[in-house]
Amino acid sequence: MKSFKRNLLTLLLISALSLTPIIASASPAVSPASGSENTEAPPPSWMPQSLTSLTLSSSPITTAEFAEAMKLAAEAAGSSVSLAASNDKEDLTREKAASLLNSAINVPYAKSIAYKDIAPNSPYEKAIANVYTAELMQGKSSQTFGYGKKLTHREAAAIVYRLYQYLQPFQLTEATIADMQKAMETGRLTSEKLVQQYLDRIAKYDHQGPSLNSILTLNAKALDTARQLDIERAATGERSPLHGIPVIVKDNYDTYDMPTTSGNIGLKGVTPPDDAAQVKKLRDAGAIIIGKANLHEFAFGYTTVSSMGGQTLNPYDPTRVPGGSSGGTAAA
Repeated sequence: MKSFKRNLLTLLLISALSLTPIIASASPAVSPASGSENTEAPPPSWMPQSLTSLTLSSSPITTAEFAEAMKLAAEAAGSSVSLAASNDKEDLTREKAASLLNSAINVPYAKSIAYKDIAPNSPYEKAIANVYTAELMQGKSSQTFGYGKKLTHREAAAIVYRLYQYLQPFQLTEATIADMQKAMETGRLTSEKLVQQYLDRIAKYDHQGPSLNSILTLNAKALDTARQLDIERAATGERSPLHGIPVIVKDNYDTYDMPTTSGNIGLKGVTPPDDAAQVKKLRDAGAIIIGKANLHEFAFGYTTVSSMGGQTLNPYDPTRVPGGSSGGTAAA
């Protein structure tokens, strides 16, 4: 027994030591400090050499150089945004850089800015608010944007790299609610687009392809609700962290706008007069109920098969069942 314990301890120690470099290499890069446009991330291959040159790092960048770097960033990100070239050889100021960036993004609801060096009637005020919301530019400090100051090559490299990240398509797979909210807050995504992406995935994987068979009913008004919540966010901000987030509920939770069958064919088309308490709380928080999930009939079993929806498959291995009476929700 002592020998077994000693060998087990040795094995665990070796395993821990072998994992150490993997954990260290997987640590996230340090984010730039507040009030700084600089970044320590290695420059990507598409970045113009003038933006990565140490000899030019503190020198001002021209409008033409910055516009070209933006164009390359958009192309590298696979964005359909069309950016015009510029022949302007003048040094670029920070507010004019914000204006150029603003032409490449779509921020439906900008955050308020409190920089003291921006005049209330400045023609660049909206552009600065938009790039601040999109997290493409930071102020020189918490109080000043650096209005009128020239943008250096080093600062431009950091900003253009952020633009590259911003313009990349939102990756829905395994995205968290926090990821979705961040994308909506910065203007990369809207709730309407998010709901459409989920509906597309349901059509591709649940109704076709592997035919997971996890969804019993879809909400015909989900996109309309998403549009209304986008308008509300722009006007008054989000209600909660669930604002505009699509949610699937198990089909034994009452929903006033969709049938609730508990997976039983005899209850097909039966729509309750109101929402279950949990569903109402989700809607009140701004969540969008986009559909109802299959379940083991009457939640009385663990293989997720029902007379209403049939057999739900495990998305990670379609030869297996997802398990549990809530397997449809899990698979979705």
